[in-house]
Amino acid sequence: MGLTATGAVYGITTYGTEYYGASPTLPATFRWGVEVDWDGDGLFDGSNEADRFLQIQCSRGRKNFLQPNGQGFYPLSVGTCHITLDNSDGRYDAWNTTSPLYPNVTYGKDVRVRVVDVATNTTYPFFYGVISDVVPSGYGANAIVKITAEDGLRYLRNIYLSNGSNFIARTIYSIYAGSTGGSNMLYGAAKWFTRWGDNIDTNGTEVIPIASAPIDTYAIDSLTGLAESYLGYFFVGANGNACYTDRKTIPESPVNYDHAELLKDLTILQPQVNYRNRVTIYWSTYSSTDIYTTKYPSASTDFDAVSAPRDFIYTSNYIQSTATADSISGKVAALMSALNKTPIIKLVNRPDKQFPELFNYVTVNVPSLGIDTEGFRVGGIEHYGTPQKINTTLYLEPVFSTST
Repeated sequence: MGLTATGAVYGITTYGTEYYGASPTLPATFRWGVEVDWDGDGLFDGSNEADRFLQIQCSRGRKNFLQPNGQGFYPLSVGTCHITLDNSDGRYDAWNTTSPLYPNVTYGKDVRVRVVDVATNTTYPFFYGVISDVVPSGYGANAIVKITAEDGLRYLRNIYLSNGSNFIARTIYSIYAGSTGGSNMLYGAAKWFTRWGDNIDTNGTEVIPIASAPIDTYAIDSLTGLAESYLGYFFVGANGNACYTDRKTIPESPVNYDHAELLKDLTILQPQVNYRNRVTIYWSTYSSTDIYTTKYPSASTDFDAVSAPRDFIYTSNYIQSTATADSISGKVAALMSALNKTPIIKLVNRPDKQFPELFNYVTVNVPSLGIDTEGFRVGGIEHYGTPQKINTTLYLEPVFSTST
């Protein structure tokens, strides 16, 4: 694949006993592939920018799963990746007519970043997106360039501007017009998916009984809202694919994070942050202007007797029956009234543990925080560092019941 090992760090062993500068240059931990489709032909030609790779920063997903004051689920942010490269020869200068890339150094080019664990030769997708900005700085031997790429969530938000509601309507109908199971969730959803592909959870068994296809302002709001209406997850994968994971899907052998391999500055939110004792679901048949409400506990409960009610309020155009609203509100209430833990864990140079996909199910064992091999979803992922020292932060979320 032409993935390159670059920038080996001198004498750093974060988890070991050696100290900085105490030993010769260590063998590389990672090999990198930093590929750009500079000519815009839709293909990566095998060339690799990793020999010039200096720094990287990447963020995907979300840091919190609840909106402030319990006003629904927190939306996923557009995934971003900032790549800093050596530009001492002017290769990435858009005005440099002698550059082999001239005149293609501009926005709109596909970017694929992959990383290989040198010890096991395992390749992990790191980021896939489209260049949104190219900013050179410095001069001569000190010249660098920072390339910023954004993932397919940006494309979904932007495509509304050129395709309008007809695109969104086609997307919704092709996603889940009352079909059964996650396998039909995203197939055929217009040109984004035919260009970048999909990675669909085919184990899903739930049905979202959509009577009609509501048209939201943005395509991404439609897609995420549709997934959330049955507590599933729609997102863009590190390989660029459109992804849907059913909330019930748990792998047989999830990745386990043990306290011995985590950095010490891990944190966990206090119990009251995500605790809710009253859930309100607003739903509609979408065949009229009426908006219906389902509460858990039931509407007949004397809420004055509840000490300091803490509300979760969720509005969905895709929940279109009382039975569905009651079911979803019960599941949400069961989760949020259980004082679930939401840890934030950090690792460095643990390639076998650093690159999970969003909403993967993982287990964590940190006895000092009262976490005894408990299960979580990966809600957010951040990476930053140099080619041979990558720091990773994982924002974990509680898991909905998988039995009902």
